[in-house]
Amino acid sequence: MGAAPPTPEATQEKPPRRLRKLIGSTWSLAGTGVALATGAVALAFTLWPALTPDPRTMLSASVIVEAVEPGVTLGSYLARYEPDALKGRLTEPQTTANRQPGDIVFLHVQVQGRKHGTLTLDTFTYDWATKRATSPDETPVGGRGFKPDTPDDQWIAPVWVADPQLGEPFFVRLSILDRGVLLAFADTKRISPQ
Repeated sequence: MGAAPPTPEATQEKPPRRLRKLIGSTWSLAGTGVALATGAVALAFTLWPALTPDPRTMLSASVIVEAVEPGVTLGSYLARYEPDALKGRLTEPQTTANRQPGDIVFLHVQVQGRKHGTLTLDTFTYDWATKRATSPDETPVGGRGFKPDTPDDQWIAPVWVADPQLGEPFFVRLSILDRGVLLAFADTKRISPQ
């Protein structure tokens, strides 16, 4: 009896050993490249948080009034914190506005989940005794905006608020809004009239 005929699997030639090693090395090299790229991206996000994409999984904010500096005119505030805005305020009516009395509220702002979006800061003035708005139809003063640079950002913002000229104590409510949705607010302590 003769030898058994070869099976179809046996008749197929195996790739040369060198080619198998080359294919295996290519897969190893590709895996190493993916791991290096992932590590480089993670390191870049750690070193430069502003590059981190906004995950849009959570949106929250908090505000705390840290301090109030009373008796600061608008012109003095602009000279200290927004000198470029002061340059355009040199005509007579504007210099009168620069002498408007007010206060600086130092506001600690923390925002999560809103990278590169604009948040609005509104301020409302309330009578201290009645706890009611100084004007029921009062519109927000300022409408100032904040633009967080990272998905989890915090800073201290100096906010100038005009003295309402009530002749009575008052307080200011500062609100952070995102596209009309109230995220957080804080009230100042009692502010004496100037």
